[in-house]
Order: sequence, then structure tokens, then C-alpha cells
Amino acid sequence: MLETVSITQFLATAIRKNICSYAFANPGTTVINIGVELAENPQDYTHLNQLEGKTGFVFAPFDTESDNKSYFIKQEIATVSAENYRKLLTFPDKENYIEEVVEESSYNDYQQQITKMLTALKNGELDKVILSRIKFVSNGGHSSAVEVFLRMCKAYPDAFVFMVNIPNVGLWLGASPEQLANYDGKHLKTVALAGTQLLGNRVVEQITWQKKEQEEQALVMQYIDQLFADCKPINLQRSEPFTVRAGGVVHLKTTYCATINSWQKAVDFVTNLHPTPAVCGLPKIEAKQLIKNIEKHNRTYYAGYLGELKSSGTFSLFVNLRSMQVLTNGMALFVGGGITAQSEMEKEWRETCHKAETLLKIINN
Repeated sequence: MLETVSITQFLATAIRKNICSYAFANPGTTVINIGVELAENPQDYTHLNQLEGKTGFVFAPFDTESDNKSYFIKQEIATVSAENYRKLLTFPDKENYIEEVVEESSYNDYQQQITKMLTALKNGELDKVILSRIKFVSNGGHSSAVEVFLRMCKAYPDAFVFMVNIPNVGLWLGASPEQLANYDGKHLKTVALAGTQLLGNRVVEQITWQKKEQEEQALVMQYIDQLFADCKPINLQRSEPFTVRAGGVVHLKTTYCATINSWQKAVDFVTNLHPTPAVCGLPKIEAKQLIKNIEKHNRTYYAGYLGELKSSGTFSLFVNLRSMQVLTNGMALFVGGGITAQSEMEKEWRETCHKAETLLKIINN
């Protein structure tokens, strides 16, 4: 009789049998949390207020008004044990996964797309928009997903590192540097994150930011300031922008903490915040439409949000960034960057390369 089981063995079995599951490590900790729902089809939802009083994990798309649904994974299994492992073994192996065709973005595609975006920006149609692209990696795939996830946990100790599998939706891995919102039942925290530089051989204290990045950050802060003004918190604290490291790159970051004594107000704030200006643009409606018109690929769950809910009325949600969709025999890496009227095409292309670099190293081991 099986007496012990490793987390690698447990998670790999859940993936091989295509069971609805998730695993994550919060920023600043090496502890890996897991959850498994044994039902084949998890609950979908349209608004977070439908999930009050529940414990589990949410996984939402970039565009919550699209055909891609938001899902809640119920935490029926919360620990790795021989008893729980035997429950997984009762499911048959699944060899055929439903996968969308993933089209890699070429340099020429990116050049044409950013040119169109810059025209709209310089014409004053909007202030900022995010252009994303896909980098396809032919090695890796479902069979190596758990090992890649565990290596990401070591490489990104200050990120929210995750692995989520939902049947008929897909398997995703990532190491997000951006918290969407954290709510402890009283205090709601969020961040404004913008601007990217390669750290190189410098230390964080040596980083300086150009006007373009500072303006980009200011736009995100103005948007979040207004959202908080609309929800009228009891108290609001906001930091000054500071530099934060995420793997081999650095970003500008501003933190917010508001006192809000209502779950309804907290989830309404999240609904209004997503997608953030850091992954969509401003004004939001115009930016989202421009992205739909110009990007060739469907973002699906890239730049969406995900994270843990608890029945006590708390949640910790992150933006789906520095992430990849795991395919049968490869990985589709999603990377993007903020475009303003001052953006330079070559510099923006290099920024997306820097963001993909650490993930590529981990996949290639």
C-alpha cells in the first residue's frame, strides 16, 4: 500500500488525468498550496459577489465579456497525502487535450501592430495601450509542467507562482509580479505597476527612470486614485513610486491600502479595476477595442486574474502575467508592454524579450 507521495507525483498525476486543480506559492514564501476539484466542470461565474462564503481559486480571462468564462475551482482536496492521491488514481488518463491553435508573433507582426497603435496614440485617441505577443517554445509541454512550475518557484521567490489546470480550458503556468487586490475583510490592498528595465549587473538602488516610464506610471496611478475616490473608503494610504525587482527585470510600483468594511464594495472595486491599465491601457474601453482590432492572437486568460478566495470573506488575487499556456508538446509564452505616444518600437520589442528571458531559461533548464 502507498504510504507517502511527493508533491511532484501528486500534481503530475492530476495533470496527466486532466483533473481540475491548482497550485501556487505566494510572494516571499516557499510554501506551495494546492487545491483539487474532482468534478469535471468547475463553476463559472460572472461577478465575484456570486462566490461570497466559498473557499477555492478563481481563474478569469482578460476580457470578462468575451466567450472565455471565469471559473471558480472548489477546494475539495487541500493536502498532498496518500489517501488523496488514491482518489486521483480512480480517474482515467487523458491523452487528448482540447487546445486552440497558438500563432507565434513575428518581429514583422509586432512592427506592424505597434505602428498602428502609435498612430492612434499620437492622434490623441487614447493615452496608453498594451501590446502583447506570443513566443512559442517547442520543448516542454504537459509532461514537464510540474517540474517547470517547481523551478519557477525557486527562480521567482518574490512573485505569485502558479499552475492552474481546468479541463476544456487549458493548463497555465506563471510567475506574476503584480497583485490585483488583496482583501483581509477590512483592508483592501492593490498596486500600480508600470515601466520595465533590464536589471543587468546593477542593483535596484542604481535604477533611474525616463520620462516615458514615469508618465506611464502616473497614468496608472490616476486611474486607481479615481477608483478609490468612487468607492469612498474609510481611509486610504498611497506610497510614492519605487523600484521593485521581478526576476531579471525591474518595474515602477506604487502601493495602496484602503479601509473597506464591505465584501460587496471590495469585489466591486476589483471588477472595476480589471483589466488594469498596466495590462490594457487608458481609456479602458478604447484600449481594449484597439487590442482586439490589432493583436492577431486571443489573449484568453493572459492578463486576466487569478487567486485564492476563503469562506471567511478574504481574497488574494493577482494579474496573470509572466505566464504561459502549456500545450501537449510545447509552451506558448505571453509577454507584453505598455505603449504610449513616446514609445520606440525597438525598445519595446527588447522589453518583451527581457520579460521572456527568465521564463525561457527555466523551461530550457
